Amino acid sequence: MTNASSSLRDQLLRAFADDTAPARAAANLKGAALVIFGPGSSLALMHLPTLVARGANVVLAVDDWARVDEIAGIPVCTSGQLAAELARRVPEGTEVKAINFTQNRYGQARFRALAKHLGMPIHDLVELLAAYDCPGVYEPVLQYRARTKERADDWLAFAESLEDERSRETLYAVLLQRLEFNRYVLDSIMVSPNDEYFGVSRAQSETFTIGTREHFVDCGAHTGTVVAKLLGATDWKVASVHAFEPDAKNYEALNNLMPYPLPFMHTHRCAVSDRSETLRFHETGTMGSHVSSSGGVEVPCVKLDDMVEDATFIKMDVEGFEARTLRGAAQLIARAKPRMAIASYHYATDLLDVADTLRELVPGHRLRVRQHYSYFYDTIIYASPRDDWAPLTRAE
Repeated sequence: MTNASSSLRDQLLRAFADDTAPARAAANLKGAALVIFGPGSSLALMHLPTLVARGANVVLAVDDWARVDEIAGIPVCTSGQLAAELARRVPEGTEVKAINFTQNRYGQARFRALAKHLGMPIHDLVELLAAYDCPGVYEPVLQYRARTKERADDWLAFAESLEDERSRETLYAVLLQRLEFNRYVLDSIMVSPNDEYFGVSRAQSETFTIGTREHFVDCGAHTGTVVAKLLGATDWKVASVHAFEPDAKNYEALNNLMPYPLPFMHTHRCAVSDRSETLRFHETGTMGSHVSSSGGVEVPCVKLDDMVEDATFIKMDVEGFEARTLRGAAQLIARAKPRMAIASYHYATDLLDVADTLRELVPGHRLRVRQHYSYFYDTIIYASPRDDWAPLTRAE
C-alpha cells in the first residue's frame, strides 16, 4: 500500500468512527450569513434554489463574469465590490461565511484567496447541503452519509478487491467526501473528464482506450455526448453502436448527430433495466431525466439481452438503475465479456451494488474505480477481462 492510500485509508477509518460531522455542519452554517462564490456554476444553479427555499441566509453572490444583477433572488457583485457591498448590506459585527460553488481549480483557488484576503471563513458546498439536509444527487446528503457509514466493513473489503492502488485511493477519497462533507479531498485522485469512460487519445488516456471495431452500447445516451466522442476518436470506424435514451428531447438531439443514416448506428427511445415493462419517467430534457413513480410520462423499458447481439464495450449511466440494467444484460455480458464503464454514484450503495453484480456476471473481470468530477458525480467502475486499459483483441 502506498503512503497516499495508507494516509487516505487512515483518514477514512477515523471518519467512519466519527459521528460529529452533521452537527458541525449545522453549527457552522445553519442560519449564518453567507456569501456564495460561483453562483453561475452548474452546481449553484442546481442547488441554490433549494437552499434558499430551505432558509439558507445568502446575502450576496460573487461572480466576476456574470452580466446579471441577481441569481435566485440573491444580489450579485464582483470580487472588487464585495467588501463595500458587505459593509452596505450586512450589520456591523455580523460574521459572514463564504461558500464555494466553483468547480475548476482556478476558480476554487481564486475565491479561497479572496476569502483569505477579506478574513472570511470559507466552507464547502457539501457542508452547506448537509446543514440544510438537501439532496446531493437523489438522496439527501445526510442520508447518503448514514447509508455509507453503516456499510463500513463492506467498503473496506471492496477496496481490497480492486485491481490497483489508484482505485483504492479513489474509493477512500470518494467515501471521505461523503462522510466529512469536503469535496476537496477528491483533488488528489481526480482523473480528467476528457478520459471519462474512455480517452480520445490512445497515447494519453488514463482510462480505457477505444478500438476501431467496437460493438459499442451506450445506456443513458443523453444527447449523444459519448457517442460523438466515440465517433470522433475513431473517425467513425466502429462495428456497431446501440444507444438507448428515453427522454424525447435528448433522443431527438442524439439522432441529430447523424447527418445521414449510418448502417452501424441503432438508436432506441427506451429505458433499460432487468425486465421489459412500461415505467413512469421524469422527463426534463437534461442529464437528470430519470425513472420515477411520479414522472409525467410513460416510457418502454427493455433488457439489453433482448436488444443487442454483441458488445465489446458497454457504457452505462442510467440514474441509479445500473445494477438492474446489468442483470438485464446477463446473457450478453457472459457471452461477449465486454469492457464496461459503469456510473456508480447516484445512490449511496451504487458502487457496492454494481461491483457485486459484475462479480456475479463476470467473476474474472478486473475492477478499477476512477473519479471524474469534483463532487458526488462521475464515479465510474471500469471492468475488463484484460489486465490493462487496451481494447479487446477483436475490437482493436
